[in-house]
Amino acid sequence: MRAPRQYREIIVHRVFMSVMLLAIAVSVSGATWHVAKDGTGDFSVIQDAVEAASPGDTIWIHAGRYEEIVEDFDVWGNDTVRANVHVAVTKDNLTFKGDGPELTIIGPETQPDDQPANYMGISATNSYASGVTVSDLAIESAYYGMYLACTSATVSGSRFEGTDEGVRVQASGSCAFDNCDFIEAGESIGAYSPACNLRITNSRFTNCWTAGTYVTTENVVLEDCAVVGAHTPFNFQQGTSAVLRRVEVRDYVTTGVYVASGSSAEVFNCIFEGGMNGVGSNGESFVCVGTAFLGQSNRTVTINNGGDARFESCSFINGGGLSVYCWYNGSQDCRVDMTNCYWGTDSEEQIAEWIHDSNDEPEFCCVVDFIPFQTGTPVESRSWSSVKGLFKGGGEE
Repeated sequence: MRAPRQYREIIVHRVFMSVMLLAIAVSVSGATWHVAKDGTGDFSVIQDAVEAASPGDTIWIHAGRYEEIVEDFDVWGNDTVRANVHVAVTKDNLTFKGDGPELTIIGPETQPDDQPANYMGISATNSYASGVTVSDLAIESAYYGMYLACTSATVSGSRFEGTDEGVRVQASGSCAFDNCDFIEAGESIGAYSPACNLRITNSRFTNCWTAGTYVTTENVVLEDCAVVGAHTPFNFQQGTSAVLRRVEVRDYVTTGVYVASGSSAEVFNCIFEGGMNGVGSNGESFVCVGTAFLGQSNRTVTINNGGDARFESCSFINGGGLSVYCWYNGSQDCRVDMTNCYWGTDSEEQIAEWIHDSNDEPEFCCVVDFIPFQTGTPVESRSWSSVKGLFKGGGEE
């Protein structure tokens, strides 16, 4: 039996709307352009694909090493900064996808001697693009692996190796890195105003000068990351606010976390092994929970600020120097709460000897409260054997 007219009209309308929505979805998802060195794609040069693309398109960069350069690129579009760039992002919200960081590589095998100071792997600024997404590729041997000064950026599954600075971030909205490797990348991540809302997760930093220098950067979050062989792993400067969760740091040289004047940091369930110092804080506040400091040779914790400084359920395994050095001599008394922590000994006298505060030098006005203390380790932290699983190929302890 034939359906009544009004029902037929409803069915036709619904079919029409479904077709329109499908067309809109295809339009929103954008086209995919293939770049292949062997000539089997749409282009063999990445920048040619960028010029052909429309906002929202995907550029799939297949296996190969891509060394082509856009010379003397006007980074900000106002002739203030010129750079040699392997990929200049000149369209909004492009996605760059590789075949994997061991297969798709942007940049030469070694740093060249003939490049200008502004030599970049990928450049994305607000003058040309509001956002960019990068995944599954490697950037090698550029001075700046990526220069991100657009509104937002997402980078995943990628490797930055042999750079002076892995990524320079000045994104004013948000920027996220997930499952990335920074290897001999100098200053792995350098974040500067107006950078904010920066999130780094599940990433590894190997033999870099620092895992990050963050200057005037609000809301920095690092989670489930591992750092091996850094000089100064984390450096928070000039009003930066940061959170570290489940970050493990090993074989570094100087200070695991440095918090400069005006900055603040919160550290949860982390491990800092070796190095000269665990924490150096001159900042507004430093809060540390469930974290282990293992065998620092100079001072485990140095506090020089009158703001909030608290350590809850932490472990301090003395490496030969002082466990705590408080030398704040400001205009008001301050107290550092380190009660209910574990010090590797049951001796109150021994712990007191490892602490240097106003009880030792009256001109200092900062005192450490450490009683009561734990006689059993309160930190259920992962062993290094579990952490090394974060690194591709494992590795020996």
